[in-house]
Amino acid sequence: MASQVVRVGPLVLRGRALWIAVLVVFEVCGLWYFVRHAPSGEDQHLRRRQSPANAPRCLVARDRDARFVRQQLCVTAGQRSTALADLLYELRGVLTAAGVAFWLDSGSLLGQQRAGGVIPWDANADVGVLREGLETLRHTNVQLSDGYELDVTNSRFYPSADRREQLPARFVERTHGFFVNIFVFDEEEEKEEAEDRGATLATLPDRVWSRCVHCETVDVGGVGGRLERLKRFRIPRDWVFPLRTCTFERFQLTCPAQPEKYLTHLYGEDYLDPAAW
Repeated sequence: MASQVVRVGPLVLRGRALWIAVLVVFEVCGLWYFVRHAPSGEDQHLRRRQSPANAPRCLVARDRDARFVRQQLCVTAGQRSTALADLLYELRGVLTAAGVAFWLDSGSLLGQQRAGGVIPWDANADVGVLREGLETLRHTNVQLSDGYELDVTNSRFYPSADRREQLPARFVERTHGFFVNIFVFDEEEEKEEAEDRGATLATLPDRVWSRCVHCETVDVGGVGGRLERLKRFRIPRDWVFPLRTCTFERFQLTCPAQPEKYLTHLYGEDYLDPAAW
């Protein structure tokens, strides 16, 4: 049986080609619409589906200098740790140039002893100086690196900002508002109560020491003449001096002579336990 040959006219072929072209255009338009309107990494619904472990966690602004906080900018714990290490490195140069002896204090000393650097959840950095060191700093005009500010009360070279008598100095970075607290210690060797312990160093009473485990509590005048019970950090002088060199991150700073006793007084015997501090 002879096979039949079906002949397709030019109009039919052109119709099929046109239909295929329409389908291709429709697919391309659909792909363009999806790409154009798909949720980006900033979309709220997409952020809800992201794994918390992979999503950056933005820090609250509470523990920063409000003058330099940009509310719309997300700042992470990693950025904070880097900023605190940089602050201590810069402050070392400032205090050395002014001839002021200093030592790591509080959370920064705890981080140095526990991890050799910044504790990831530490909100700020801390150093201690003697009262005479503060007076030297007040009257010494030190050139600061760009992006940093030194706030000191009663100084003609540095702004006071919101500093107060109990915490009269602070070193701030202007990018995010992280800072170093500069605690001031008075020498009390002339006081009778210091005779049993030898010379002592003490801060002024303040709420900043409220979590100190072994700090003494004293009554101070409050608002309206009412007494307020506050703690102050008071320790033997030989716990601090002579200062010793210690490594913090990848540079050298100075630490108290007896950091174990220093930290036990502040945080208790379990100060090396991250679960406690």
